[in-house]
Amino acid sequence: MDALKKTTLPLISFLLLLLISQHDASIPSWFSWFPALIGETVMPYALATALWFAGAWLFGHCMNYFLLNPIIRRRSGTPAPKILLNVIYAITFIVTIFLVIRFVFEKPIAGLAATSGLVTLVVGFAIRDMIADFFSGLAINLEHPYRIGDWLEIEPGLVGQVTELNWRATRLVTQAKKSVIIPNNNLASRHFTNYSRPNRYYRESIKITLNYTTDVERAENILLAAVLATEGLSDEQQHQVRIKEFSDRGVVYEVRFWIDDFSQMVRLRHKVSANVLHYLNQAGIPIPYAQTEILLNRPRKPRKEDRINPRRLLSRVQWLKALNN
Repeated sequence: MDALKKTTLPLISFLLLLLISQHDASIPSWFSWFPALIGETVMPYALATALWFAGAWLFGHCMNYFLLNPIIRRRSGTPAPKILLNVIYAITFIVTIFLVIRFVFEKPIAGLAATSGLVTLVVGFAIRDMIADFFSGLAINLEHPYRIGDWLEIEPGLVGQVTELNWRATRLVTQAKKSVIIPNNNLASRHFTNYSRPNRYYRESIKITLNYTTDVERAENILLAAVLATEGLSDEQQHQVRIKEFSDRGVVYEVRFWIDDFSQMVRLRHKVSANVLHYLNQAGIPIPYAQTEILLNRPRKPRKEDRINPRRLLSRVQWLKALNN
């Protein structure tokens, strides 16, 4: 139904121009108030050109809304991206220009096609990066690895929310409210992490080290209680406390908790960390920290027995013992 509504205006325009073109003999009289040259010469060409472009407009709408859009919607569950629809329109109108030159103005298009091909080659080489960005944007719109509103990590330290996706670039807004524009070709050729898909849940973790003398079960219960007391965490996922590793300072525990909205990650991570410190303090469990022990060794006065005795040293040599005796 929506496709029919969007095709109504192109269809009416095409039928109206087609009806007018059937009375081409009466065209000069319709524009009699124009100068004779315009009314008798220009108007027939203008009407024929308008009819061709109206047909191209109608053809583009039919291709997009009755063929392409249903196929993509059936396969991906989402409508066809606007970039792809615009490509269909552009190709349709470019072909129409050549057809108008050939059939309306009755001019040969072989030379024009050759010249256009050469110009296209030169321009294409000059804007090859933009072309790569365009097709990368087209692939992104078809595959939907991310969408508007998703949180992406492009590289360590660069995390942002997708606010705009066009034919050339993707715009991100970081948690520091800074805008980052990444060309689609650059983004399509690298690895990135989408924190918003395949589901909205996101697991974050913090590490904390406790003494070896701290009971493991008691430590796990206290750390888990600190997480459960934090407001804003996901109620649908199970939070966990696990022993991560052993270090020279003590046992390293990893506190894992789930967040529904990645945009709240920094705030909730802070709240969990504050709760962990508070609960450990209330339980009387200290957090070990790196310490440096310095030992000062004062030199002592030499003793008589420390002096070197040459006679004693020589007596230790096996073949000199006989001489000693």
